[in-house]
Amino acid sequence: TTWVYAAGLRLLGGRIAAGCAAALYGSSGIGFTPLHWASCIVEQLAAWFALASFVTWLEARERRSNTWSWASALLGIGAVLSKESALLLPVVLAMEIWMDRRRPRLWGLLIPHVTLTAALVAAFFLTRGFFSYGQFTGGSAYAMSFRPDDLWTHVATYLKWSVTPWDPIPDASATPLASA
Repeated sequence: TTWVYAAGLRLLGGRIAAGCAAALYGSSGIGFTPLHWASCIVEQLAAWFALASFVTWLEARERRSNTWSWASALLGIGAVLSKESALLLPVVLAMEIWMDRRRPRLWGLLIPHVTLTAALVAAFFLTRGFFSYGQFTGGSAYAMSFRPDDLWTHVATYLKWSVTPWDPIPDASATPLASA
């Protein structure tokens, strides 16, 4: 919630708007899983690292600093090591560059994020045969499959959970929703 407030101060331009964003984030039902299931500490770690990376990224953009960009990338890798869905963080940063019309587009500051993320993805695929990654064993609600229809079902499920604020516990069943 503190990181959302820090990002809100930079992006929304005022304490009231940043406070509202942080309050909405902090009281959202999307926090049900990590707060109620001890096994979901990865959710909190990924969120903490991703938000810290984003705020550090905003500092890198402000200062036009490669040092801050590398710090942001390292925090981003912490998010990815916590939960694989954080792999999309460089996409979020690219969208921030593209949408921010007030500043010059500093695409070069994405190099640390893209480099470290690509290295981590490559390491994962190169070591897949050596390690027994539990998410490939099937049976789990979140078993990983690279089939396009499975990937789309998972993405659609997360998207549905993100846009249904009237459902206080969207992931109560912890299963992908084919209807999403």
